[in-house]
Amino acid sequence: ILPIVDTVEQVKRLSQTPGVTDIQLRIKDATDSDKITERVQICQEYCKSNGVNLWVNDFWEEAIEANCFGVHVGQEDLLKCALAGGLDRLKENRMALGVSTHSYGELAVALGVQPTYISMGPVFATSSKTLEFDPQGLDTVRKWRQLIPPTMPFVTIGGINDVELARENREAGADCIAVISAITKSNDAAASVKDL
Repeated sequence: ILPIVDTVEQVKRLSQTPGVTDIQLRIKDATDSDKITERVQICQEYCKSNGVNLWVNDFWEEAIEANCFGVHVGQEDLLKCALAGGLDRLKENRMALGVSTHSYGELAVALGVQPTYISMGPVFATSSKTLEFDPQGLDTVRKWRQLIPPTMPFVTIGGINDVELARENREAGADCIAVISAITKSNDAAASVKDL
């Protein structure tokens, strides 16, 4: 699984949770670059000290500065990153890159930059994020898996908030399940990680 969280406290707690190998930090409540950099650096310290890979959503420059494992970008931020020379900088720093997709056109763009992984969603309806795309469903998960090279990890996200839905995604071809509320709204995050 790939837990997606937005606070330092969540990263700290999850980085110490058995079974968590990767965490994505999705900062949506800050715009000040210095504050974002500070949050990324603190989260990277927690992850590094616990042997967990930190992926930073969108803020690729701050992720490079903090020497994070990787960056995850949506389509708009992929374009901004590419135009600013960020894709080359990520490669120079040997950082991983994940790219979101919601349509065949976006999948083609993502495949063109040869990321470390491709994500697709929302698979099911979700309340964690307002999206312009309807739920894709498991048939699209199966189709994406056919279109993505077998050596490239495929991550699904969106409404996957229990073990059965996670299992269905894995059976449909997902290599990894990104989760938000299944972890952040859980009364026992460690138990949810173990179950998922």
